Amino acid sequence: MKRRLLSVLLSLCLMLGLLPTAAFAQGEVYVALGDSISTGYGLTDSDACFTRQIAASKSYALKSHAVDGATSSTLLAKLSDPAVAADVASADVITITIGGNDLMGALYLYLANQYNKTNGTALSAADIQNALMGKHETIEQTTILIFASSVLSDFPQSAEARSALQQLGTNLTASIAAIKNANPDVTLIVANQ
Repeated sequence: MKRRLLSVLLSLCLMLGLLPTAAFAQGEVYVALGDSISTGYGLTDSDACFTRQIAASKSYALKSHAVDGATSSTLLAKLSDPAVAADVASADVITITIGGNDLMGALYLYLANQYNKTNGTALSAADIQNALMGKHETIEQTTILIFASSVLSDFPQSAEARSALQQLGTNLTASIAAIKNANPDVTLIVANQ
């Protein structure tokens, strides 16, 4: 009887040892941080965003703190929020999508500076953004698109792009350090543009 029980227990241990680790991953906490890439901005079906798809496919409990329009600065500030900090500390998996809005802000600023220099105007980055979306009161969308296409190739070497990339690097490094300090064993996945 003891041998049979021992045999069954050893067989059970062997079978459990051969199961993939993913079988035990259910119920883990997944925290999504970042921008509209994580929120699924523009999708007609909110369940189609990648964070919800991952959570559903892995049976993770999703806690999303992603916000449309987030930048690396807002991400770093968000990590100080007690509710976010608690979720980060208890997470098994964290994804971060950040950087696109940092670079788009720099692009709008660059275009405004170039347009103002060329035309003697005083447009802001927000004016340029609105004009590109066809929502500016006095500047035609086609005018701004034609102008933007003429100076766009110089943007990657511009002071605005360099400054945005430097700030993104600083903020992202500080955000990752804060996350790893709060939760050293978390699986952290970063996606940026």
